[in-house]
Amino acid sequence: AQTALTEERPCATYDMRKIADTRIAQAAQKEHIVSSACIPLLFNGQSVGVLYICCNDHHSFAPEDFHLLSLLAGQG
Repeated sequence: AQTALTEERPCATYDMRKIADTRIAQAAQKEHIVSSACIPLLFNGQSVGVLYICCNDHHSFAPEDFHLLSLLAGQG
């Protein structure tokens, strides 16, 4: 989520168990989150938040997924 917010670009994690921050990895495991995508919410060209999508299976996000999610994120 931090990357999406600060770099203003979509990003994804395909295996939350392998995240270096053990707190996040443990929280994801507790909630059965395996993969996630983060898309910046932009307002007047600046990041104001993040659209965070979680999946409970190994999900590879395609460019079309990021395109659709970016369109949704831009509706704010």
